Amino acid sequence: MRLTSFSVVMAAALVTVCSVNSAQAQPGGRGGQGMMGGGMMGPMAGLAVLGTTEGQAELKITPEQVTKLQGLQENMRSSMMERFQAIQDVPEDERRGKMESVMKEVGEGMKKDIKSILDADQFKRYEQIATQAMGFSAFSQPEIQKALKVTDAQKEQFEKIQEENMEMMRDAFQSNQGDREAAMKAMTEIRNKSMEKAKTLLTAEQKVTWEEMVGKPFQMPQGGPRRRPAN
Repeated sequence: MRLTSFSVVMAAALVTVCSVNSAQAQPGGRGGQGMMGGGMMGPMAGLAVLGTTEGQAELKITPEQVTKLQGLQENMRSSMMERFQAIQDVPEDERRGKMESVMKEVGEGMKKDIKSILDADQFKRYEQIATQAMGFSAFSQPEIQKALKVTDAQKEQFEKIQEENMEMMRDAFQSNQGDREAAMKAMTEIRNKSMEKAKTLLTAEQKVTWEEMVGKPFQMPQGGPRRRPAN
């Protein structure tokens, strides 16, 4: 049976939630390709980074902050799972709107909570890394479109790339059912290509703004989450 676009989005969101949970729950966890190279769904993008040794070191996260962030992640995971379960019962023609509404609400709440935990400098760098982690999906975020002064024509082009992105993702899921690693690798390649296409649409001025928004590159090490060696 061929997967619908909603099924692809749902599957990607659930994989993201599980990835965030794994990274946060395991001290020193490392994120795989799906976390940085492939891009993540908006609200969870930066939170996954905050659950890794590298992310915590980059932002100089304190042990007390780590505890608070872990609690935030647990609440987010439970909330997202409950909301996604409820959406499955919504008529198919209404699901996309409901999904977008849930993601927006969760994202706004999460951003507010993270901001209350981090200091000003930490939060600024967090937002840069979160934007990097979103990959191509960053260009669909209203606040980013506003900051870049994206034109209607550019929005249409971004939407076209997104449609192509979803079609390829759908095929990737269909071809790699049961093989999460292969599916995530395929998604990473698809999103990287989409990002390159999107960046070619930016003007010189927009590219400067974009570079300021993402800051210096933050490279998440490859490979799955791992635990710190026991003392």
